[in-house]
Amino acid sequence: ALSSTALAIGARPLVESPTPAADVQTYRRDGTAWVSEGPLKTAAGQALKPYLPSLAMDESSLVVGDPVAGAGAVHAYRRADGGWEPVATLTSTMVGNNLGPVVALAGDALAVGVPEFQTGGTTTGGVLLFSRADGGWTQVGFLRPPAEGTPRFGYSLAFASSGLAVG
Repeated sequence: ALSSTALAIGARPLVESPTPAADVQTYRRDGTAWVSEGPLKTAAGQALKPYLPSLAMDESSLVVGDPVAGAGAVHAYRRADGGWEPVATLTSTMVGNNLGPVVALAGDALAVGVPEFQTGGTTTGGVLLFSRADGGWTQVGFLRPPAEGTPRFGYSLAFASSGLAVG
């Protein structure tokens, strides 16, 4: 994920293991160079170790989708003191597994893809919508596919000036 002043890079581990994970490395722009800020940390001060992370950011916020963590999670950070400070871990009991393989961020709006969401035993997919107010994130909606037989809705997301595009 890239903004004009920051960069975050997530990696897949090279070796499969019982606890596969890789760091999310962060950088800040210093003139024409990128300076490492190191790996993201959890609220407990440990390195965040998502498996197959998805990333989205703007100048002051960074979100990391972690679809393999339990039922999946999205870790939200804010820019603070030259680094990134954890502010929330977002989950949802309504979607089952695989929350967060794709995330999109636009200001105080966050869309989280749930392409493995099932309705009546059929994988249809969906998109969770969150809104930020007073520094916290609240789930405000859930988008379902517009038509029957639309598999894996929410596998790609992008905010545009007129709304959210979902594939």
